[in-house]
Amino acid sequence: CPYHPAHGRLTAGQVQGRAVRCESPPGMQGFQDAVERAARAHSVLKALHAGRAFASNGPALNLTCGETPMGGVVRTKKASASLHIQCADSYGLHWVRAVQDGAIVREFECSGGKTLSEEVDVALPAGDSYVRVECAANDDRRAYSNPIYFRR
Repeated sequence: CPYHPAHGRLTAGQVQGRAVRCESPPGMQGFQDAVERAARAHSVLKALHAGRAFASNGPALNLTCGETPMGGVVRTKKASASLHIQCADSYGLHWVRAVQDGAIVREFECSGGKTLSEEVDVALPAGDSYVRVECAANDDRRAYSNPIYFRR
């Protein structure tokens, strides 16, 4: 995709009319769909306004809790939640972290693997909480997700 020029497989796509077609790396098939839907300016602005975005100077990442994407709110009475984390970088990932309320709750050492797809369970305190993801590539490029918010 033209949005990630350093991503080998992510750049294997081509522009077709107004839609961007990308080959998703293993474990990140949803990334292709998100890029295609976001190809129109209105869709991009709507997604940014809703917080369904991440900041990056290289790696791609995605964070969901069930059907709730980055920027979303999960209202629950449960004491825990299961998150799905996906990260990819063509130069290889160094580490990926899940951060809850400012503290690292889970860290993965990736040893240069190009993709990571993990389920992470987090304990939810009473009241409001958030979880976000950050990752670093082997060349120290980084990505930061918008958080998913929890109301309990």
